[in-house]
Amino acid sequence: MSKKYIKLSFESAKLFPKNIRTKDFTSRLETTKKGKLYFKRIRRSDLEEVNFVEPITVHQISNMLHTLVGKRPIPSFRMTYYDRDEQIFNIANNSLLKINTPKVFKKIKDSIHETYIEEFIRVNKSANDSFRKPQTIQWFKVEKMMGNHFNEFITIINDELGYDVLSKPFESLLNMDNKCGGKLIKTLKFLTEKKKTPIVNFLTRETMDRSEITKSTLLGETINSGIDVMYVLDGEILVPYEEEFVNRLIKSATNILDGGYVEIIGVFHEDELYDTQEFRLVSQITDKKH
Repeated sequence: MSKKYIKLSFESAKLFPKNIRTKDFTSRLETTKKGKLYFKRIRRSDLEEVNFVEPITVHQISNMLHTLVGKRPIPSFRMTYYDRDEQIFNIANNSLLKINTPKVFKKIKDSIHETYIEEFIRVNKSANDSFRKPQTIQWFKVEKMMGNHFNEFITIINDELGYDVLSKPFESLLNMDNKCGGKLIKTLKFLTEKKKTPIVNFLTRETMDRSEITKSTLLGETINSGIDVMYVLDGEILVPYEEEFVNRLIKSATNILDGGYVEIIGVFHEDELYDTQEFRLVSQITDKKH
């Protein structure tokens, strides 16, 4: 008896290739020599291993199958506290993949490369050094910016002003040093030592661009808009039929890559699928990153 496969079709799957020309910045969690965690602001182009060499690998197919049975997908580029379902991963590895999107030849420097047709899209990502300019600043943002120094900061400024500053909006402290006749000597010294210049400026100026505070590494509030290049992929996936997996299915459609729509077409015997030679065995597709 010939093998049985669950045939799935996908369309409009957006793939964003690695962009070494980008001027965007991102934040990455780092650890100091003393073991403290902090966010380091770095250029996105300096990140290593942020894309797979192949457009679709076992990891994307496994994640897609996970969602069909109601399980959470596993991130490919960051750590997570939960594990993948090994049965589903093995099924993905033994699946067959065919991408129907046509390719074109593109000259890059002195060599010819086969690639997909590029399309441009407006995306929710930050443009280079393009920061939000909020009208007001709330205490929770100040606390996040100050980190471990927040409580000490509140203690010092409360002592110099003679009341609990948290009982009023943070905006009430704008130009407070001048309003109170220069009382904030210890506060300003403390903030300067901790390199919290935006807060110093807030306490000593009549007007201030609030983005001086929100564009800090710990907050990094940027305008969520930009232009990027993408490929739009259509194709088919043949998943080996396993009754135990089929019994776990809770839906017949899901997503793959960015917004790609995947739909179960049906169950077919191998001899009903006349074009399997055009498919690639997923286990033979490299999952190297670059």
